[in-house]
Amino acid sequence: MKATVRTIEKVEPFRLPNRSVREVFSARNGLATSCSFRTVDIEPQDDTSPRVPHVHEHMEEIIVVARGRGALWVEGTWSRVGEGDAWIVASGMRHATVNPGPEVLRLYCFFSSAAPETDYREFPDMPLDDWRTFLSGGG
Repeated sequence: MKATVRTIEKVEPFRLPNRSVREVFSARNGLATSCSFRTVDIEPQDDTSPRVPHVHEHMEEIIVVARGRGALWVEGTWSRVGEGDAWIVASGMRHATVNPGPEVLRLYCFFSSAAPETDYREFPDMPLDDWRTFLSGGG
């Protein structure tokens, strides 16, 4: 494998609920074999489709806030995050990031697998609807 340079904004995004994803390096595009990197632009949260936690059972994820601010939920604990903040989510930990708005929240996500989509499970019965309470100081 050779060194490959990509301009993030030139990578064609694909849509997921409330977010746009650019798969920069991964097995999906044939540019990685043991890790992956993607950007995720999370739109401001609304009440029509609340964020739900998800888990990667067999891989770690490192997340960096490239732009904006948000609320991070990991296994029931909320944290405020903003530009320049970074965290690691261990394998098997339920987590989600919510964007309170009004701007798009851009995350850089690094996975210890080249195919993170193969180890992804959502928890639709756990909508994270208490983020407003947390951000207003009530949580």
